[in-house]
Amino acid sequence: MDADLISFESMLAAKSAANWAFGSMLATIASSVIAIVTLFYAAKALNTWRKQEELKLKSEFKLAIIELTYTVEAMPDNWSHVHVNTARSILRITKDPAAHVPDQLKILYLKEDMVSAHRRALKSWLMCDQFFKKSKIEDRWEKFDKRYHQYAMKGGNKSDVLPALKSLVSEIVIF
Repeated sequence: MDADLISFESMLAAKSAANWAFGSMLATIASSVIAIVTLFYAAKALNTWRKQEELKLKSEFKLAIIELTYTVEAMPDNWSHVHVNTARSILRITKDPAAHVPDQLKILYLKEDMVSAHRRALKSWLMCDQFFKKSKIEDRWEKFDKRYHQYAMKGGNKSDVLPALKSLVSEIVIF
């Protein structure tokens, strides 16, 4: 073998290696572009998922408020904690409480339903309150919650809390 043949073979090997390197470079660029596109669609899917979860939490909150509205509407127009305490005492003392004061027992059970519905609404609120920061809904919820605690503890007229609940339901827009 002479030097010219070795040089020629080396040149062909270098050319083949350069072609392979160029092909590898194109494959790397293509995989990088595909990775960037995949990342874009993954971010878009994650954002869609967040919006769906936000919508789900808002829907659950609105449903909890609607349920609370129904339980408050079921309460008598005026009631007092005296009715509830009397019913509790009768339940502790007698075996047949329905024969004594069925109206007061009804108020006790309705109040228990109302308190349970408020707990569900409060839990839903805690899950989605960040979506309503510095909005009318946050203000209305706080005002309602203060009125509700007074109403649940002492009794009173359901018209003290019912309008606030109904305005909350109408204010929360899901779609």
